Amino acid sequence: MATPITISAFSDSGWVKVYINGDKVLHGSGTTTIELDNGIHFLTYFVQGLPGDNYSVAIVDPPAELWAVKGNLKLNHTTGQHGITI
Repeated sequence: MATPITISAFSDSGWVKVYINGDKVLHGSGTTTIELDNGIHFLTYFVQGLPGDNYSVAIVDPPAELWAVKGNLKLNHTTGQHGITI
């Protein structure tokens, strides 16, 4: 059974690329909804921006209380002095 998930990403002036299981699902700032089969999935992201830029990546739906593993994915960070965060 597939479950829809909604992912949100934002960057002040650069971009965010979000991948699920190695497939790009979002590039830039915005939201996207994809269907995932039940099971384990991997989310990775890459950010490019100017030093001091703010960026965020979040799974906004379904809410964390519905996940099999309790937790939340909501990242809010600022790019480092050289424009990258590692």
